[in-house]
Amino acid sequence: MYRLAFQLLNIMLTSKTLDIHTRNNKIVETAEGENAKLYCDFTAAPEDEGNLEIEWSVKSVRHPLDTAEIILYTAGQIYDQLYEPLKGRVYFHSVDPAKGDGAIHLSLLTHRDTGIYKCQVKKAPGLRSIKTVLRVLKRPSKPRCYYTEGVGEFGKTKVLHCRSQEGAAPIQYQWSRTPPLKLPTSAVMDRMAGTLTLRDSRESNTGTYKCSAINRVGGEECFLEMNLPDSPLVGMIAGAVTGSLIGVVVIASITCFIVRQRQRRDPETSNEIVEDASPPPPRRRSHPTCRKEDTTTVIEMSRATPV
Repeated sequence: MYRLAFQLLNIMLTSKTLDIHTRNNKIVETAEGENAKLYCDFTAAPEDEGNLEIEWSVKSVRHPLDTAEIILYTAGQIYDQLYEPLKGRVYFHSVDPAKGDGAIHLSLLTHRDTGIYKCQVKKAPGLRSIKTVLRVLKRPSKPRCYYTEGVGEFGKTKVLHCRSQEGAAPIQYQWSRTPPLKLPTSAVMDRMAGTLTLRDSRESNTGTYKCSAINRVGGEECFLEMNLPDSPLVGMIAGAVTGSLIGVVVIASITCFIVRQRQRRDPETSNEIVEDASPPPPRRRSHPTCRKEDTTTVIEMSRATPV
């Protein structure tokens, strides 16, 4: 009896009639919340006359010593309520898996769905199986962008920082500047630390900087507006021009004040000094006036004079 069982098992294991075309131990990586398709394409031969059975099972990372059946096709029926954690989230890709498509879909994945999934196809005397490693990873969370060192001062190093609090390692960080602008030629980027160092901060480096945090299953990004100051030389030139204008205004004001004072003290002199000034008005000449008493005297004298 034991010999017969051993021979039957040996025939099942060594039979070449049933073949699964999907590569064994394939690794599938996807992000949380996404869907995954696990392949299991097979071909049966005429010698395989037994009942077709397609069984998927999983060895979860939460229970590495246990293997749980998650979905089964047998005798033309599908049973997909076998594994509580995946109820309603696992189904065959084909409506008729017997035609050679034993692939399954897993939806709305979480990190708890990570594990080793096994597809076993049996159609006596053929028996084949493959394993697929599924890794459900967390994509980077939205990173925070900020900068430090020498803020608001020209000529000092500025360090732009970018960091995601969550996400499957490794996470790499990529800095760029809003097109058509490019990163300054002096900028130094550290993709693992998420920093961008601007060693010579100047007004030409002003702009919008973008940081992308990326891992194997996705990415997020943040933006940082940099308003860097002008060069001290530019400030000195601007200050000199402003000072010169103020000096001209002050001198002009003093000159106008002196001219006005002179005009008040001596109008004639001021008219001679100021060009295009109007000539002074002509003076009125005084005429002798006859007073009443003088007229009376003249009359009386005329009377006294003999004819």
